[in-house]
Amino acid sequence: NHPFLRNLFSAQPSLMRRVCHAAIEQLSVTAGEVIFMEGEMPNVPQMYFLRSGAGVAYIRNRSSHLHPGWNFDVHAQSNSSEFRMLTEGDWACEATLWTSWVHYGSLVAARGGSVLLVMNAERFQNIVAPTTSCAFEYCDGFIELLNNVNIEDRSDIDDSAMDIRALADDTCPFHKKRSYSRVLWRSSSPFEWLWTSRTSPDSCPGGSWPVDAGTRNVVSL
Repeated sequence: NHPFLRNLFSAQPSLMRRVCHAAIEQLSVTAGEVIFMEGEMPNVPQMYFLRSGAGVAYIRNRSSHLHPGWNFDVHAQSNSSEFRMLTEGDWACEATLWTSWVHYGSLVAARGGSVLLVMNAERFQNIVAPTTSCAFEYCDGFIELLNNVNIEDRSDIDDSAMDIRALADDTCPFHKKRSYSRVLWRSSSPFEWLWTSRTSPDSCPGGSWPVDAGTRNVVSL
């Protein structure tokens, strides 16, 4: 259901088959299992898609209370600043595909467990980067939308304030194949993507991480 990945699959199915084969794995989680926690910078950046099951809960300002088997059904909604149940077809942590990321909330499996599809961000980048320019165009637009969201309002899940559907249709029309045309420079870190045709006041000097842990100003890679 993700608009950019759906369009990319329609435009370049062979490319997305490679992504599915090499960058996506299945993860089964049991009730109360914490998938990621608020304030955590993941060692292995990943995007999550809910495939099946009872669902997973996205919670903000609840990390200090989380533990295995935590009964979020009773406590979460009254004690969190944000609570949302993700159901089949929903996703989380898209930003990990386009920039380094610190989680703004926690993701916890509901009763009955669920099955997630997990996309490894580095593998996705390595497959898509040499092949298509629309990923860079979408990345640019995504980061611009993200920087327009107040820091306290940023989220790990789909944000209605960021119109990524229109962005996907603009940068990767499903009916039009796109070929890679930009000059890419890659530093020693697989997540530090810069290309020579782009200049930005937010660009990151010295090849350091493009998210400052204090200000969380986000720049594209």
